[in-house]
Amino acid sequence: YLGLNYPAADIPRQARELFHSSSLRLIPDVDYVPSALAAGKDAPSVDLGRSALRSVSPVHIEYLKTMGVRASLVSALVVEGCLWGLLACHQVSGAKYFSPDVVETLEWLCQDIAALIEVTLIRQRQERAQDLARRRRNLAEVLRTSDFKTLMRPGNAEELLAVVGADGFALVTNQRIQTTGGTPSTECIRDLQRSRRRQEKDQTLFASDSLSRDLGKGDAEDGVAGAIFVSVGERPDVSLIWFRNERRHAVRWAGDPEQAHQADETGRISPRKSFAQFLENVRGQCLAWTPEELASAAELGTLIRIELLRKSVALAESAMMTMPEHLAVLDDQGMIVAVNSAWEQFAEENDAPDLAKNSIGLNYRDVCLGLDGAEGPEAWAGIEAVLDKRLERFTLDYPCHSATEQRWFQMNVAPLTPPGEGVMVVHRNLTQRKLAEIDLSAERARLHALLENVPDLVWLKDLEGRYVSCNPEFEKFFGAKEAEITGRTDFDFVDWDLAGSFRQKDTEALAADKPVINEEWITYASDGHRALLETIKSPVRDEAGNILGILGIARDITERQLARQALQQREHDLAEAQRIAHLGSWTRDVATKETIWSDEVYRIFGFSRRQHLRSYADFIAVLHPDDREAVVAAYLGSLAEGGKYDTQYRVVSPSTGEVKWCHSRCDHQRDDQGRAIRSVGTILDITEGKRLEEQLINDKKIIQSSEEQMSLSQHIGGTGSWIYTVEDAGILPSANNFSLFGMKQEVKNYFLDDFLEYVPDRDRVRQTLIAAIRDKRAYEDEFTVIPADGSDPKIIHAIGKLEKDAGGNVVSVLGFIQDITKIRKIEEALKHSNAELEQFAYVASHDLRQPLRMVSQYLEIIGKQLGPELDDNLKRYFGYAIGGAMKMDRLIIELLQYSRTGKSAESVPVCLGQTVSDALGNLMMPVRESGAQISVADDMPTVTGDQMELTRLFQNLIGNAVKYRTPDRPPKVAIDWRRQARQYLVWVKDNGIGIAPADRERAFQIFQRLVPKDAYEGSGIGLSICKKIVELHGGKIWIESDLGVGSTFFMTFPAGTG
Repeated sequence: YLGLNYPAADIPRQARELFHSSSLRLIPDVDYVPSALAAGKDAPSVDLGRSALRSVSPVHIEYLKTMGVRASLVSALVVEGCLWGLLACHQVSGAKYFSPDVVETLEWLCQDIAALIEVTLIRQRQERAQDLARRRRNLAEVLRTSDFKTLMRPGNAEELLAVVGADGFALVTNQRIQTTGGTPSTECIRDLQRSRRRQEKDQTLFASDSLSRDLGKGDAEDGVAGAIFVSVGERPDVSLIWFRNERRHAVRWAGDPEQAHQADETGRISPRKSFAQFLENVRGQCLAWTPEELASAAELGTLIRIELLRKSVALAESAMMTMPEHLAVLDDQGMIVAVNSAWEQFAEENDAPDLAKNSIGLNYRDVCLGLDGAEGPEAWAGIEAVLDKRLERFTLDYPCHSATEQRWFQMNVAPLTPPGEGVMVVHRNLTQRKLAEIDLSAERARLHALLENVPDLVWLKDLEGRYVSCNPEFEKFFGAKEAEITGRTDFDFVDWDLAGSFRQKDTEALAADKPVINEEWITYASDGHRALLETIKSPVRDEAGNILGILGIARDITERQLARQALQQREHDLAEAQRIAHLGSWTRDVATKETIWSDEVYRIFGFSRRQHLRSYADFIAVLHPDDREAVVAAYLGSLAEGGKYDTQYRVVSPSTGEVKWCHSRCDHQRDDQGRAIRSVGTILDITEGKRLEEQLINDKKIIQSSEEQMSLSQHIGGTGSWIYTVEDAGILPSANNFSLFGMKQEVKNYFLDDFLEYVPDRDRVRQTLIAAIRDKRAYEDEFTVIPADGSDPKIIHAIGKLEKDAGGNVVSVLGFIQDITKIRKIEEALKHSNAELEQFAYVASHDLRQPLRMVSQYLEIIGKQLGPELDDNLKRYFGYAIGGAMKMDRLIIELLQYSRTGKSAESVPVCLGQTVSDALGNLMMPVRESGAQISVADDMPTVTGDQMELTRLFQNLIGNAVKYRTPDRPPKVAIDWRRQARQYLVWVKDNGIGIAPADRERAFQIFQRLVPKDAYEGSGIGLSICKKIVELHGGKIWIESDLGVGSTFFMTFPAGTG
């Protein structure tokens, strides 16, 4: 048999799982005669999985006889929680029996062998990972010093291949392919890339040890059979592909692996009839990629992705530096964070070398407010409006004359993306345009000098109908200044029909080639009144006789009539403006004391027009009693020469009692001696403003109190808060951050590296934060801090929530840190204590079981030797004693299982459907005997956890449902689930005896049995183990049940992989 491979099907899955719980299997004689297990008719089935005396499957007996074996002793080699191999001993001639001491010695020997294998495998993996990491560091150094495309230089070929243990490598950039080592053809690589993307659209990494199997390709081209694909970026589209050559080999099987079992005519399953050597030739496969090699490929892809990002940032900076306009980038506080070369050159040329060299870090407000003239404050006001999002953009033309020339510039302010993060300020030279405008303005001034004394309206248009110039009277007609009219057409001032008629009459005048006179009713754009104008329009020619435009002169012939209409319109407009602004007006004759109020005053005071305020005393009467004296004193005081009346007071509505706040002002008309003869004033309703003002004061008090409480709580709890801005890597820390890092707080801008300076593992911590931002997932990390003040090192736990803009881009991280040094020390102490307790429980259980086994064995020997001499009572007593010893042995085993729960293999993705299936396989006999009906949802979820413990969880719950059933109906068990937010809710429902509401919590306590001991077998540990398993997997378990109607066990699991 040496050198032969045995098909996996030769050892069924149930037999493999038994080796985890019972590692040694002795069959002294394949010709043994099995003994039936005597039990009552209604007695529950007995699990013999851990029994050394359990009978052997007839299929296995036949298998051993085919091999010519009379006796066998098999021990499992369990490595890292998995069945790694078997140590099989065969006896060909005669039966073979072993003493318990020999069996136990062999069991310990196999455990030692498995431990040596496990240590060797771990050491090999670590050495491989360290070698791959060293090669990645070499390639990372190449990336940092030059472009990532230099990876394809011949000097890097060895490291590129060895970094994952490949035979060939291809770098795909957009449509360009570069290769080194053994690779397929370029066209084949493109075809593989297309096939891979059709299958794995969303994965960054894809690996295959058989391209013909996984991507549907034919025989390996150029000897290549496997590949790793790593997608680095989309713009440019960069992929890394490693290839591994085919490894053809022959596998020697002990019999045909496809014919592991056969069935006879009756349907009975029997094992293979022959172990003749069967040779299988394996083609189209390469050596499988190890987890360390796959991780190395992914890490190198990340390094190149970072290099591409660095290059993009460098290109953006280069473009900014080469712009001819001088440019500055400000943060959200107006601080200069970047300038280009043109800015520095401009500062040098204007005798400001300090500004050229030290612009970064200056506040632009100080730059603006330090300039002479009004343009500096105006410029900063515009910048501030864009920073506060009150303006989308801001533009300002301003002079900047030097000692030798006149110069003008235009400042444009635009927000950065996203808005609120800062602005970009760009200054463009407008000198040439301004000089041309000055010349044009001089020409216009000469024209105005000729026309400004003309009482008629005079204007000049070009051939396109655009106004070129107009006189002051025309400005009055349109209600706009010449600068606002020039360059615009009639369509910008009047409705389209009227503008069209103007344009038609202009065309008629140009066609007639002589002055055209007409009368037109015109509606003034400024105030809406109409005028009857007599208009003369004449073509204007140059010296060569070419028509340049049209000159218009209009005379208003309805001035008196329209003046009356204009007055009415203005009064209406004033009343409407007062209504909209909640602003009333009043006049008072000081001598007669007659007071006239506008309509809006009546509305503010809550009066109707029929309720007149006949005198100033009526006004005083509606004032709030607490304000009357102050208002009267303020008004009387203002009547003195030069006095002003400006006061606030409350008014009480006589009809509703509503109180309103008002703000009143007035000026006095005085005679030649300075005595007040008439008061003209306004009243403004400021009730809403007062309410908002009080609310703002209260909100400020609440915010201030909250900030003080938060700072105190952070100091007491050893926590701190911080905000990280993605754009500039800036940090806004709370005060307690400085205490945790042992730093002295200063008034300056802080950045991430200011705090990472005291973190030994700073590169990993930085990359963890960057990766969380890149993957748009919550940030969490744990690291050590060496405080700046020399105090003891601290272990810091950090978490952060990502803040995104409207486009989904991460702009900042809102985070918290906590000093968990004491917690970790406590955890380490607990871990050490638990390990000691676990070892004690294991040793104690082993030492306790040995005497119990001796008691049971000696009782059985005594019973057999004294059998004929024992009466029925003594036989019953012997049965009680042996049964009690067996129960105690089973109780010790269950206690050991409870203590070791959570100590097995590391967490992996586990399909709950498979664990339920495995549990049902273990419960096959009791389920069949009880006639239980089991239903399981088809699409059970996948969680992260331990396969064996989750199988034990469902085995306990289903086993309880079968055990604790009512005699009058067969058991029914339903297993189902649904997703709730970020967790899976799974339940096991039965129709058993149920649990009283008062006992639901007690059911999970260890050794708590809720039924009489003689009614159902059990130890009271099963549900305690279930609760421990669920909680170790990050979930909760609870019961909903009533006596006699069954129970539903609910469990939650974090929604992880799958």
